[in-house]
Amino acid sequence: MCLFAYIVVRAFSVFYIHDELVTKYGYMLDWNAIPYAGYFDANNHFFNSFLGGLFIRIFQNESMWVVRLPSILAFPIYFWSIISFKKAFQFKSNYLLFLCLSILSVFLLDFFSLTRGYALAWSFMVLSLSLTRTHIVTQERKYSIFALLSWLLCMYSNLSLLVISLSGILFLMLWNLKFSQHKNLTLSAFSLLPIGFMAHYSMQLQKSGKLYLGGKEGFLDVSVSSLSELHFWMDSPLFKLFF
Repeated sequence: MCLFAYIVVRAFSVFYIHDELVTKYGYMLDWNAIPYAGYFDANNHFFNSFLGGLFIRIFQNESMWVVRLPSILAFPIYFWSIISFKKAFQFKSNYLLFLCLSILSVFLLDFFSLTRGYALAWSFMVLSLSLTRTHIVTQERKYSIFALLSWLLCMYSNLSLLVISLSGILFLMLWNLKFSQHKNLTLSAFSLLPIGFMAHYSMQLQKSGKLYLGGKEGFLDVSVSSLSELHFWMDSPLFKLFF
């Protein structure tokens, strides 16, 4: 509860950053969340833009907390998914270390108070891993279906996780093939269609010079370094030392 309260307080009190303003005015207010519908740019984190536009229309309000609500609500999904890994640890001390590393990072918590797709993507990624593990343990089909859906939501929350989502779906396909779960295998194969569509979209972004991931100013320079400067008043020399 304390962590969730911290996220809510920051969502209400910290003013917009530049990318949030682009997201709000470029995609949420006009509700141009579908690929190719709005301004053609990797800055459109589709599922976040869709939910933000939806909440604006539900509450008839475009305040900061409304457009940040998708990220705020993503935290319970993330937290529950982390907790669900408890059974995977033989020793309690290892689980507590994993738990602390997963939920006490100021860099990570900041994303849950901003209207960007990172919080949703990270939450759905961890949820997908949890559901995949549960499917392997129980062999119940419903967990495979939910895991596939979660991997797709992970990708549509943030395009940079396309390869990770594809890897997760391919793993499920191989697992279902190994145990002759043909219905699950067919569903997994169909889930590759939206992956293919987004891969094509990524190529179009790259041709237009709008695919920023992998460029000279990548995740470390733009996200980690800037957040480090805000939190510790230094331009992340530790990260620059190693990267």
